[in-house]
Amino acid sequence: MELTLRKRVRGLEQLMKPLPSRIGALEDKVHHLDTWAGPGQNEALSDNIIAFRAETNRKLDGLSKGLTEVGNDVSQLTTQFGGFRNEMSRLSGEVAGLQADMTEVKGDVAGLKSDMTEVKGDVAELKSDMVEVKGALAEILDRLPPKGE
Repeated sequence: MELTLRKRVRGLEQLMKPLPSRIGALEDKVHHLDTWAGPGQNEALSDNIIAFRAETNRKLDGLSKGLTEVGNDVSQLTTQFGGFRNEMSRLSGEVAGLQADMTEVKGDVAGLKSDMTEVKGDVAELKSDMVEVKGALAEILDRLPPKGE
């Protein structure tokens, strides 16, 4: 019977070895335990909830103001964009007018080139005529008696 009792004691000792570490963990949990069950705890909890709500509402008000500012900025940018679009439309009209003017100028330049070709032909004809006139004049001068005679 003594062997059985010793075995049981040793078995119990083996079972008890992990208990001190478990007890220490339990003591830590109990030490940091908040129960909200004591006197004044409900009021403290209520005050904390009121403070949390006030802080949350204050932050939401700030967020609402920020969103309002963003909305105003977007509205202002939309207005500016509308003005930009109007200006771009006006400029597009002016560019179209300039393109039409350039087409007209190109036509005028082509006409001037044609006229210059004609003038060059006329000048060449005049040069040819002047060569004939100079030849005829030289022939006439050769036939005249010298000045002093």
